[in-house]
Amino acid sequence: MDARKYAVSYLNAGPRTEKQVRDYLRKKGCGREETEEAVKELKDYGYIDDENYCRMYFEYAFDRKRGIERIKRELREKGVSSEIIEMALESAEDVPDQYEEAKALALQAAAGTDIGGLSFEERRRLAARAGRRLAYRGFSQDIVYRVIKEIYGRTV
Repeated sequence: MDARKYAVSYLNAGPRTEKQVRDYLRKKGCGREETEEAVKELKDYGYIDDENYCRMYFEYAFDRKRGIERIKRELREKGVSSEIIEMALESAEDVPDQYEEAKALALQAAAGTDIGGLSFEERRRLAARAGRRLAYRGFSQDIVYRVIKEIYGRTV
């Protein structure tokens, strides 16, 4: 099977970045020249479009309550350039307010807990756990700090 057929088969499973397709073709043993020709042809036909991939990925990740920093990191790991990521973010529709998203997640983590009734140490521990959760989700340090400060007070 030639590189183009491998690539089309790979793309049938779902959208991929240019780097993902190149890596897949190399793994399948396709030569450099053959890989480049296949990628160029598929880009020309619109089957490989990193900017469109980014827009779809932003939509997917926002639905899963991920922060922008994590989404950008994941896209860079998939081989998308920072410029394309920024262009896609600027053109993305319905970008959620990161502060409000983070606050909702932190409140969800504290649901059922009387924060005012906790000791300083317990409140600090709960705030640290919420902060780690928000950082893992990809919210910036500034947003994490502001949310924790608002919900838990001066415990951090």
